Parts: sequence; C-alpha cells; structure tokens
Amino acid sequence: MLTPEYCGLMAEYNRWMNEKVYNVCLKLSDSQRKEDRHAFFKSIHSTLNHILWVDMSWMARFHNEPLPKGPAGSDLFTSFEELTRTRKDYDTQIIEWTKTIQSDWLNSPYKFFSLM
Repeated sequence: MLTPEYCGLMAEYNRWMNEKVYNVCLKLSDSQRKEDRHAFFKSIHSTLNHILWVDMSWMARFHNEPLPKGPAGSDLFTSFEELTRTRKDYDTQIIEWTKTIQSDWLNSPYKFFSLM
C-alpha cells in the first residue's frame, strides 16, 4: 500500500537524482545542453524543462491550481541557471508537500482530465 512516508522517501530520491543529473549537465556548455539530439523533446535542456513542467503540473492538479504556463514540451526557462534554481526550489516544495499527505487521500480515487 502507498503510504505518506513512501511518498516522502520518493520525493527525497527525486531530489537526489535531479541533483546528480543537473551536476552532470553543468559540465556541458549551454550550446551542448541545447543541441538537438533527436530525442522526443529535442535537447537535454528542453527535456529537463519538460520534466519540471510535469512535476509542476501534477502539483497544480493536487492543489487545484492552474497548470504551468505553456504547453507540454515548451521550455519554461531558457537560462540553465534559472532552470536549475527553479528545479531545486521545486524539489524542496515537493518534499514539503509530502509531509502534508494523509493516508485517506492516498487511498482514495483521483480523477483528472488530460489536456492532450
């Protein structure tokens, strides 16, 4: 069964992995991060933007707030520094949010409609 403690553990793990990924990306130049690598979201930079957009979208749904600006796949940030700073801040927000999760909420059905 899914528990609030497990959600907190996964949020901590998510932050740890994001730190590792972003630290590796720091070794690349901005042009290397933004180079079209023929991936689904083209570049490493755009892929990182998309992952953040998805996290922000889920949190918005959970809080009944508007989704982040722009469609899925659009870059929220052009600056890697701003993207990194926002990722760190958002990871902290997710961890703090997991501390408020109640078991009954986790075990109840959740419905949403995709904009896709």
